[in-house]
Amino acid sequence: PNIGETSTTVTTTTTTTTTVTTTTTTTAQSTSDTVWPTDSKRLGDGINCGCETHGGNHKGQDIMAVTPGVKGDNVYAAITGVAQVPSYSNSAGNYVIVENSKYVTRYLHLDSVSVSNGAVVNAGTIIGKMGTTGQSTGVHLHFDVWDKEAGTYVDPLLFY
Repeated sequence: PNIGETSTTVTTTTTTTTTVTTTTTTTAQSTSDTVWPTDSKRLGDGINCGCETHGGNHKGQDIMAVTPGVKGDNVYAAITGVAQVPSYSNSAGNYVIVENSKYVTRYLHLDSVSVSNGAVVNAGTIIGKMGTTGQSTGVHLHFDVWDKEAGTYVDPLLFY
């Protein structure tokens, strides 16, 4: 500055605080990799129940209809994978298989199938409607999980 002039220095400091809030929502219906395969939580016969109905060798979990005896509840792919729609089976009725690198899931006794053979489906995709086709004693979904690495059926409830 010149003589007789004053110099003023102004320093401005700005502090910005950013708060990031992360919310994780988990429903009772799903985990990070799997989705419960129907809207109903009404359980029937479970894996290895020794049930006479199943000849003592039940490989999955039966899930009953939301309203007893009423077919048509949505059935969802529990995992992301490739859908297979085999021909009608006298024992399984109408059914869908969804397979990925770790698991093979099966959905038996469907009233109808809503997915095409070879389609890639995401967990939560509607793949059919609950019914009572094949060797079935009432409206329900038979849901089973084959663990490819272990080479055996596993209890589907372990995923939920």
